[in-house]
Amino acid sequence: MIGETQVLGEQRIFFQISVERCIMSHHKSSSISIGS
Repeated sequence: MIGETQVLGEQRIFFQISVERCIMSHHKSSSISIGS
């Protein structure tokens, strides 16, 4: 039970980091497009 909860938490954190990284890279490219 505890092991399953820990795995789910790690997957959720990994997913959140992936989403934030995708948003950051997308935000950088769009701000660069606006700048140029």
